[in-house]
Amino acid sequence: MNYFWHDVERRARRHNIPFAGRAPYPADPDLLALRVGLIAAQEQWCDDYSRATFHDWFIARRAPGVDDHIERVLASLDRLPAPIIARAKSAEGERLLKAATDGARKLGIFGAPTFAIGAEIFWGDDRLEEALAFAAGR
Repeated sequence: MNYFWHDVERRARRHNIPFAGRAPYPADPDLLALRVGLIAAQEQWCDDYSRATFHDWFIARRAPGVDDHIERVLASLDRLPAPIIARAKSAEGERLLKAATDGARKLGIFGAPTFAIGAEIFWGDDRLEEALAFAAGR
């Protein structure tokens, strides 16, 4: 893990992304933040949710699915937390999680970050430029 975090720091520096050191764990033990993200993806506000979640995790040092992190992030995005969290905890949230997991398995995704353009996958941050070039050439 020491190498992993050193590498994350190095990559952040390369991309000029702020980084405050090792992020707290556990990050999302009940996968609630992930299920909220799946709802956000359906409703077209996932980009903002992801940025706010990862900023809070890696800069403010608040793990995504722990304590009141999700409520704070949703409120910062002018979203009502209670109904979104209720949906994420419901059968709908479980169905979305299962569908996303099954879809990832079908693509052969085995780690993060993975970039998928159609059925073509690119694994690892060092493949981002290659994935973008592939997507531009489609």
